Amino acid sequence: MLGWTGGNPGVLKYPMLISSLCGLTLLWMMIRIYVMPTIPAWNSWYTPVSFMTTAICLGLLACLAMQLAGWVDISGPVALDFTFALTVTLLIEIASAISHQLKLIKLDPGMDALVFDRGVFYRVFLFRMALLIIACLAWMTLNHFPELLPIDKLPIYLYPLFGLTIAQELIGRLLFYSSYFRIGV
Repeated sequence: MLGWTGGNPGVLKYPMLISSLCGLTLLWMMIRIYVMPTIPAWNSWYTPVSFMTTAICLGLLACLAMQLAGWVDISGPVALDFTFALTVTLLIEIASAISHQLKLIKLDPGMDALVFDRGVFYRVFLFRMALLIIACLAWMTLNHFPELLPIDKLPIYLYPLFGLTIAQELIGRLLFYSSYFRIGV
């Protein structure tokens, strides 16, 4: 942030490298905690993908929010790169969530309370997909047609879009933890 705000980015070279490595290590450890053979819904490729896309999405949103607040200057092509990366991340989330949902439908948890293809879980999944698709289309529109939004009215459009994107991420985490069931010991 100091590099973006006019500070000396050379001073931050090593602390940024160390903090980046610490962040990646933390993400890897969180993924490893949840990928367990006794929890079939979590023991798949989806767990690392969903954790990584959530981290990337929230990180990009944080950078864009700092830009919007005026704390950093990442305007112009860099901001468009951020919105493009966010759009791609949301597209990956859509594809991976649908693929994972199709896998969950085939799982038999052995209990009547946990059903993945109907009921509350499925309705919440569909609601998240609707939010995710709307957010993705909005970010895509913002990225490809930035001239549609006047710069003086940008916060009016972006705050609800930030809220929508964060809401679908929270619902995604809720669905992830709601898919828990254990087999074996």
